[in-house]
Amino acid sequence: MSDAVSVRAADLNDLTLLVDFNRAMAAESEDKGLNSDVLRRGATYLMGHPAEGFYLVAEFRTRHAAEVAGALMVTFEWSDWRCSRFWWIQSVFVDANWRRKG
Repeated sequence: MSDAVSVRAADLNDLTLLVDFNRAMAAESEDKGLNSDVLRRGATYLMGHPAEGFYLVAEFRTRHAAEVAGALMVTFEWSDWRCSRFWWIQSVFVDANWRRKG
């Protein structure tokens, strides 16, 4: 089995990682500190309300282990102009250890 990246839906087992990623993203991109408790409540809410959106995580898998390399959040918006739903990709974060690796 070769090393591979796979994408899967995040679940509550990923909650701490998603909170950490969101805190790191805010610090890196906006020099802003975010409250972990608020982030945890927000991510937990979204996971419990899939009509609002969802998280995806990218895992780097080897024969022996899997490590989450990054994550993103998708939320939805209704467009009356187009009579359809749009996906908004937000909160994209790649762990520093996995950046610039193709």
